[in-house]
Amino acid sequence: MSVPTLGRLCAADARFGRLLVESSAPLIAPRTICRRESVVAVLMTLMLFNILALRYRKNSDWYLYGLAVLLSVIGLISVASATMTPTGLSSTLIKQAVIQGFALVLMYVVGGIDVNNSRRASIVMYLIALFGLLLVATVFRHSDIKGASRWIVLPGGFQLQPSEFAKIAVIVTMAHYLSQLRGRIATWGGLMQSLIVVGIPFLLVAAQPDLTTALVFLCIWFAMVLIAGARWQHLALMVVACALLATFAWKSNVLRQYQKDRVLVLVGLKKSDKKLNYQSVQAAIAVGAGGVTGQGWNKGIQNTGNWVPENQTDFIFTVIAEESGFVGSVGILILYGLLFYRGLRAVIVSEHSTGRLVSVGVVTMLAFHVIVNIGMNCGLLPVAGVPLPLISQGGSSAITTCIAIGLMQSAITRKHSLQF
Repeated sequence: MSVPTLGRLCAADARFGRLLVESSAPLIAPRTICRRESVVAVLMTLMLFNILALRYRKNSDWYLYGLAVLLSVIGLISVASATMTPTGLSSTLIKQAVIQGFALVLMYVVGGIDVNNSRRASIVMYLIALFGLLLVATVFRHSDIKGASRWIVLPGGFQLQPSEFAKIAVIVTMAHYLSQLRGRIATWGGLMQSLIVVGIPFLLVAAQPDLTTALVFLCIWFAMVLIAGARWQHLALMVVACALLATFAWKSNVLRQYQKDRVLVLVGLKKSDKKLNYQSVQAAIAVGAGGVTGQGWNKGIQNTGNWVPENQTDFIFTVIAEESGFVGSVGILILYGLLFYRGLRAVIVSEHSTGRLVSVGVVTMLAFHVIVNIGMNCGLLPVAGVPLPLISQGGSSAITTCIAIGLMQSAITRKHSLQF
């Protein structure tokens, strides 16, 4: 039924009703007709969207999807071992499995969205992210968990970490902003304007305090403006400025004493003690205990004895290394390497500057997490609260990572115009 015909039926007056009553045909209320036609219109719209999405799915990188699913499965197996109870599987694993499944579905949905035409949505995302960070800094300021105010406590025992979702908002917003700046990013004015976009969430996250996550924003900004065309001379001066600010933060009270102590112990300028370096020592023992092939699933002494704190989240790599050994650890590195390769491929094949920049930001974010997390698990970097993407237990991290991979998939699927 056409829209004009539907409108005439919906706007029928009393005379039209009398004609229906007088006729031999059964009476059908105009309001019922409107309702049925509305349902049909919605269903047809959803079918059309699905058809268009399927057309774009022809360009999908299924290897990217497969790597995300494989790493997620490995993560659930590792979390199962790390959280095993005397009676069997823990509720933490079940909760993580549900969240991880939802995140993977969300990844597929996001992959069908056109990230190149999401400028208005990116602004809304950015404002919502800032609002969440402000809530943490004000309303939930005293809701400390393990010494930091980083989470919004929700009913039912759920916790939301706005800084994780802020990474996605910053990446998408920066991509659209840099696409609009074009050649102006090569000027000091354009570079400083882009820094403001990242600087606000950087300061809010650093104040939680969560210095490591704050550094992720700076790394994302550096990589994106570099690809967007910023002059290397300007970036070199920015690096020098950051070094001077870091020196000032070290000399002043900006950095907390435990943060300084971790760095000093790592570089050998301060004698280690059990309380200060306990996590790093136990993690190193677990990694070394794995040997070549590991001790087997849920058979690691460090893991089953709960010697490594937070072994289901930040130190999940110690579980993998102890139970699967050098072979399993290298396998994880290879999988992440393939994931980064597919992400860099998205940067190359995308013909749209927005999609290309989004992919750069996502690869930078994931690479930072993997390098810092595995580095601290192996005692090469100071201890930091950075989860291992798709493997560590945590809802906010899982959802954020899957959305990020979905955005890369969107850049790949929309690399060309729609082809039927």
